Amino acid sequence: MLQGGVVYQSVSYGIPHPDAASATASLLTGATPSRHGIIGQSWFDRKANTVVSCVYDPDWLGNYTTNTTSPKQLMASTLGDELKIATNQSARVFSIGLSAESSILAGGHEADGVFWMDDATGQWCTSTYYNYMPWWLQQINDQRNPSGVIDQTAWTPLLPLSRYRMLPYQTSPNLFEYWLGKYGKDKFKAYKETPMVNEEVNRVALKTLELERLGTDDIPDYLAVQFKASGHLNEGKALSTVEIQDIYLRLDAEVGKLIDAIDRQVGLENALIYLVGTGAPSNPAVELTGNRSYHGDFHTDRCTSLLNLYLMALYGDQPWVSGWHNKQVYLNRALIDKQGLDLDQVTAKAAAFLGEFSGVQRVISSRILSAGTYDNTLINYRNAVNPAHSGDFILEIQPGWNIRHGGAEKDVQVRYEAYTTSLMFYGASCTPQRFVNPVSVGDIAATLSAVFRIRPPNACEGTRLPGF
Repeated sequence: MLQGGVVYQSVSYGIPHPDAASATASLLTGATPSRHGIIGQSWFDRKANTVVSCVYDPDWLGNYTTNTTSPKQLMASTLGDELKIATNQSARVFSIGLSAESSILAGGHEADGVFWMDDATGQWCTSTYYNYMPWWLQQINDQRNPSGVIDQTAWTPLLPLSRYRMLPYQTSPNLFEYWLGKYGKDKFKAYKETPMVNEEVNRVALKTLELERLGTDDIPDYLAVQFKASGHLNEGKALSTVEIQDIYLRLDAEVGKLIDAIDRQVGLENALIYLVGTGAPSNPAVELTGNRSYHGDFHTDRCTSLLNLYLMALYGDQPWVSGWHNKQVYLNRALIDKQGLDLDQVTAKAAAFLGEFSGVQRVISSRILSAGTYDNTLINYRNAVNPAHSGDFILEIQPGWNIRHGGAEKDVQVRYEAYTTSLMFYGASCTPQRFVNPVSVGDIAATLSAVFRIRPPNACEGTRLPGF
């Protein structure tokens, strides 16, 4: 794809910290979270008073999973939705991935089939929202023994260590070995953090391509496949250069298999393939030793408890703070309204108090962002906020500090480098060329819509990419 495709070296998502869910939704809708509603993999639900997945929906049952999910919270149409509409439902749209969130958001509202690997059982599953669990995928589940296989599986280098010399500044390659059976009930989650999981994803993608007969008539079809390109088994430490190279060597092999299968089935002159990154994984919290540590620890539970005590002193003994999630503080708006308090006044006092915490670089009010009263330095934050799901405040923590959650969320280290990724197109209509100027992720949906000769998704903000 690098040699024979159209390559864009820098693609921006237009939001500060895209994760797999917000990035996937932005990719397929051509919009930012302020329009499509998916601010992240999960958020704090004010009504339920707990953190929920962005695809949680109790109205639909799981098939081969206990999770209840749907694309209900996705507020915009996707590329696949528009393709189904334009072809009077004749186009086939499938999405395959590792998580419910990424798979459902890539499939959209109108997909024929959406499949992902269940965290608890390792089996392939779906939601009854889509009402399609093909016989061949059930057969894969019935013939596999994922628990037994993973108990005996280890992630070790694919090639001899002498072959891992592709990164600069690396020392002599070191052997690594991760046995997945030691993770117990979390072994399937651990498996998803290894590059070997891409073999299983590709196995299902190839079966979908073949048995659903994609691309074999005059109506275009769409297949979304989410591969894994990172790993987090070595908690508290950075991946070694050997591990990073092993991830990409294995990914390259699987992408090559998929391209070859597409070529055999329909011919590359009849297919357009694209590859793009969707979100950056969080950096695990690290422990620095010695006297040169320049960071601190920000404890979210202490922050919300102290804020609640402060508001209690002002307004009475009540639970004024509902929760914290993903660097956002959620006030108890229902209580504020019930007590007849001015929300703007309460948020102003809360913001001033939060700004006094050690490690807090800036407190950003989502109400100010939604009202449009912000300067240009906050445009990316405005793009990331949606009133239906965002907290009342976004806290910018000092770079290098560790955010300590003291709960289900993993501790992370703060970094603020801009997230960009590369984009590659290969196949039909692709003349090898390279573009170095930055482009927006919204341009991808706009370009693919033009190639399909259909309307772009209804919230799409992008324009057609140069080179098409």
